[in-house]
This record gives sequence, C-alpha cells and structure tokens, in this order.
Amino acid sequence: MNFCCHDDYTKSDSFTFDDISIYIGHQNWINNSASDPSGGIYDTDKTDLENFRIWYADQVSQKNLNAIDDEIQVLPKLDCGDFTESGSFTFDDISIYIGHQNWINNSASDPSGGIYDTDKNATENFISWYTDQVSQKNLNAIDQDIKHLPSLEVDSVVHTINGDVVRGGDGEPLVIDVDTTGDTTGDLLISFDASTATHLNENYAGDGRIKGVELVFDNIEFTPTDEFNTGLSVDTPAKQQLIDEQYKDTLGNKTLNYYYDYSIRTDGSDPRNNKSVIGFIDTTENGDGEIKTNLGELIFRVKKDNWTKNTEISNDIIIADVRIWDETSEVERYKLQPKCG
Repeated sequence: MNFCCHDDYTKSDSFTFDDISIYIGHQNWINNSASDPSGGIYDTDKTDLENFRIWYADQVSQKNLNAIDDEIQVLPKLDCGDFTESGSFTFDDISIYIGHQNWINNSASDPSGGIYDTDKNATENFISWYTDQVSQKNLNAIDQDIKHLPSLEVDSVVHTINGDVVRGGDGEPLVIDVDTTGDTTGDLLISFDASTATHLNENYAGDGRIKGVELVFDNIEFTPTDEFNTGLSVDTPAKQQLIDEQYKDTLGNKTLNYYYDYSIRTDGSDPRNNKSVIGFIDTTENGDGEIKTNLGELIFRVKKDNWTKNTEISNDIIIADVRIWDETSEVERYKLQPKCG
C-alpha cells in the first residue's frame, strides 16, 4: 500500500462526524453516474473534489445525506480508505471507519489503560475490541479482515495488522541543486521536506514539533557577505517569515544561519571543523519550534558568492549528516523518510 494519503477529509487534524458523513457520501458518489466524467452531470471543467462538493450539497438538500459543518478538503483515497485492502471501497470499510471513531474516543485504545493489550499492536487491539462490540450488537459485523486503521495527515505512521508502517512514498525528502536560471545562476538550492521527519523514539507522544535542524555538508563551505548579510534565505516570503518568527535565540535574534561543523556525525565520522552547516533552532524560553507539517517543504537558497565546493573531496555535493531535534530536548531526534508525491 502507498500511504501517501490520509482519512481526515476536512483536514481538522482529528476524526469527526463530518468525516464519517463524507466517507459514506463518497461511497454513494463513486457508485453513482454523478462521479462519471463521461456522464452528463459531471462538470469536466471542475476537479473531482469540486464535483463531489456540488453533488454532496445537492444530496443534503434532498435529505439523502447529513449536513456537515466543515468544508470538504480532500476525498477518500483507496490506499488509505480501503481498510480491508480488498481493492475497493465496501460497506465493511464504512463499518470500520465508524468503529474506529468510537474506539479512539474509548479507553480501550489507550495503551496505558487496563483493556489495551501492550503485547499486541494497535490494529490487533482494535480488532479484538471491534469483535467484542459486534458481539454486544453495538457495531455491524463485517465479512472481511481489517488490514489497517484510519490515519490523520499529521500521523507519521499508519497502524497495520503487521505493525506500524511509516507514511511515505518514494520521493527524495532532501534535494540539492544548483540554479541555472538567469541572474540566480550558480545559487545553491536545498529542498528540505520537514513533514517527512519520523521520530526515532517509537514511544514519542509529542505534537510532531521540530525544535532545531542542522544540514551538514561534507564538501561545501559557506561564507557570509558580511555581519548582516548571509546570502541565505528561504525561497517563499511566507516560509521565510515562519522560520524567522519561530526560530530565535534567547535574545530574540533569528537563528537561520551558517554554523561550524564541530559535532561528531550520526554515523560516527569526524567533523571537518569548517562553516559547512545550514541550521536553525528555537532557544527562546520554553521554545518548542514549529509543527513539522506547518514547516512542510522548505527551499533554502544560498547565493552563488556565499558558497564554495571542495572538489578534492568530490565533484558532487555531499550531505554528511541531517540532524533534526524534537521539542523535548536536544537529544531526541527525527530522521527523514522518503516523501510522497
């Protein structure tokens, strides 16, 4: 399965009754001519999402579906929303989705509770609880096996029958390139997708916040133009503002800058002791950085006069280490996973 999707259709970062209504409505829609681009109702000038919104509103007006409070942001995707992995959306999937919402709001889903069996994974615990609820006639019986559970966009893993699977695809989360366009030819571009960061501690229960980042280069050295001009920036004003506001030192100064490579690398190799690190950290009082999904993809730009490559080490630009810390301390870390899309 490709878990580059999620089951939070209103993007509220939680499972809601609206999500259930949307999931049920979507199953009706895909089995209806209204979802067929070759049909007369479907507007080919609009996206699937736009067509579904129009159809859903019409069904609500006819009292065929429940009205919802939040806007529909995404549609169910088969890889995530096919909880039995049957290759199609089924009534069993609806029952599982409804049951899951009951479960997560129940002490049975709490690993610290007495009912939850810590010797089993989350999906196995859900199956045991679901079976018990069916026996009590609280939930519908299902014919197919449950293979994985619904997930939120902010979740870094998906709970499956075989254990937790890291959400991700086959895209590179860190891409280095040199600009070849016009006046910016020669600028170094670093695309860093913070949303792909997965915690190294499987028991981490935080909010997915990133306190600090260090991107360590092996054969690149950075030189600021002067004290006030580093030549380092983030490629969009909104992301630049986010980094500037969320990552400051104890005096309130922005911390996005070049730093010396003084630390032993994650693989145990020695640092080069030169200014070859791009980093930012929140060291303000009670500073906890920013949520990784809010950071998303960051594209750093280093002007051509502010970096040099040591070709004696390699003609290729080499990343020696990536260090990403969570909000709890500078010891707890994330690692980057292949990205979606």
